[in-house]
Amino acid sequence: MRGALSIECSRGSASIGWVISIFFLVIFAIFPLSMMALEMKAHDVQNQKVALASELAAIDLILDLSPEALSEGAFGWRSDVRVAYGILLRSKLSHLTCEIEPENIEVTWKPDERIPAIDIRYTYIYTNQLMRNPELSKVMQVEFKYELPMDF
Repeated sequence: MRGALSIECSRGSASIGWVISIFFLVIFAIFPLSMMALEMKAHDVQNQKVALASELAAIDLILDLSPEALSEGAFGWRSDVRVAYGILLRSKLSHLTCEIEPENIEVTWKPDERIPAIDIRYTYIYTNQLMRNPELSKVMQVEFKYELPMDF
């Protein structure tokens, strides 16, 4: 009788051991991996939103310029175009759920290429979306070329 009781106690201890092991596996392995996957997804979504806002601001900038201003060839060197793009970009980024402040905005006119284009560069600080810790932020650089339509 005593031998049967000790076998059942060892089975109960093994079951409790499995439950504790699975609990700690979830807490220390699976939960951090899922948080990392969620943060990577949030990073990708925010980068897509920033890219879309940047391109929409470039389109609005081109639509606001007159054909005469485009034919001058030097509008990219004037600070008012850079300031105008900054205002348009900030208005587009204000619709995002995260506060993004673009810095070091550069707008360069490249009329000498096969298709005239505008090079746009700026940086912003990306903060971790899930933990909101300022120490976990990094500087992101946005750089793209917007080719003008042929009729310009």
